[in-house]
Amino acid sequence: MQDEAPKGYQISTFSKHHDQVGEKLTELKNIIIKYCPAEANTNLLNAALFDIYACEEGLDAHCKVEDYIFVPAILRLERRIRENEK
Repeated sequence: MQDEAPKGYQISTFSKHHDQVGEKLTELKNIIIKYCPAEANTNLLNAALFDIYACEEGLDAHCKVEDYIFVPAILRLERRIRENEK
């Protein structure tokens, strides 16, 4: 950040919207399970669902690191920069 906040961007905006990816993966799993034709390749379907579940777990861990480490650190930096600008 070089002690200069980007114009028109705040970390709070990012933190409000980055969880939506997990919700979309859940929706995708539900759609696949509900609408997959009975004659579909079961092995391929299971492999795809397994990959989505694994991706979801990794994404959840990634989001927790952002939520508990990076977002609070950036919030402190933004606050410090705003205080220095006054």
